[in-house]
Amino acid sequence: MKKMLLLVIVFVSLTGCAVWRTPSIARIALLAPFEGRYRDIGYSAIYPARLALKDGGLSHLELVAVDDGGTLQTAQDRARALLLDETIKAVMVLGYDSADEAVQSVFGDMPIIIIGEWASTPASDHIFMLTNPQISTLLTDSTRIDITDASAVDVPFIGGEVFALPSYPELRQNLDEIQIITSGALASPEFADRLIASDIYVPPPTHLSLLVYDATRLLGQVIPRPDITREGVYQALRDVDYMGEGGRIAFDENGYWIDAPIYTYMYENGVLVAAD
Repeated sequence: MKKMLLLVIVFVSLTGCAVWRTPSIARIALLAPFEGRYRDIGYSAIYPARLALKDGGLSHLELVAVDDGGTLQTAQDRARALLLDETIKAVMVLGYDSADEAVQSVFGDMPIIIIGEWASTPASDHIFMLTNPQISTLLTDSTRIDITDASAVDVPFIGGEVFALPSYPELRQNLDEIQIITSGALASPEFADRLIASDIYVPPPTHLSLLVYDATRLLGQVIPRPDITREGVYQALRDVDYMGEGGRIAFDENGYWIDAPIYTYMYENGVLVAAD
């Protein structure tokens, strides 16, 4: 009888341990700058990501926002830390340092979605690019440009994501003859109102906010349960066909957004508007 009781206790203990170890929640990370001159990038992304989780009823997913530290070295360090956390199934990335090929390589087999054009290309087949690959060929200068240098460029000029950041008009008096090319769509008034009402201190959406929202909802589709592996998420992203707020998202064999849009913007009275 004592032997039988001991076996029952051992069984219950093992079962309890198994239940405790079963993940009840999965995590997705957002790696972007949240401090310094590029903090607009991080704060324009975190709130749309949170709204997407809420709108999608994705209670099994948790968002982890990580500041990239403002340098390539710190971004690599943050990537290593995220890779070690087995609950994190995928990472959304924005910003020059976070999207750099050297940081991509640190992530190893982690599925990564890079949102926007950040003067980088996929370093592995686990990298997915939410941008049109033709954009870099249309820019006046396709290399990385610091926002302070961008404020002093000679016009006419065709620029990328940095030229569309909310802080850019504050650095330059004359915004005439500057065009911005991106795959990010301006948010509708309805989306902007919902986003701003979703939390306190929410900034107005930028041209990349809607893409972040769609990327988060997409990840909710390919991460249907907490125990899915990163390899499972990667395979699902290879085959995904998702209709988001900004249109259809699917990826080609090189990891780029199939039929990704190209939008052209300009400034009117300091406000980003669609170019004629």
